Amino acid sequence: MALPKPVDQAAGGLDDADILVDVGAGFTELDFFLRNEYGWRGRYVPLDAWVDGTFDFSTWRPARPVGWYAALEVLEHLQDPEDLIRRMKESALKGFVVTTPNSNVVDVLAQDPTHVTALDEDTLRKWGLATSLHNFYGQYQDGICGLWRKD
Repeated sequence: MALPKPVDQAAGGLDDADILVDVGAGFTELDFFLRNEYGWRGRYVPLDAWVDGTFDFSTWRPARPVGWYAALEVLEHLQDPEDLIRRMKESALKGFVVTTPNSNVVDVLAQDPTHVTALDEDTLRKWGLATSLHNFYGQYQDGICGLWRKD
């Protein structure tokens, strides 16, 4: 099986007509960033337990297909992160982006007591994502960005 090539840093395809569902949105920093840095005017839908206290990654199923999903710093918190990947693939009309600590550079499980799964680039590629490495936590290439497009 041929693995996807690394992500072109300018790749994407999010446009103003898209709905973006942010799975694990936290304080909705992604919405702020997209609007302020790129002038994006699409519809942003945050999903996180802090929003209403009921969101559960293990039982969540997309209500309907949307253009894009984002799951930033979420996968390492899940017992079965590939299940979330499958659900987003089934529902994304255009694609999704994920980020996670790079287990080849940092001790992911020691970073945070809620981290339960350590991932690497090879695993994300096996799941069909194109990947790129980034400096997210203070060490060289300590973070992974994965992009899946429904082409």
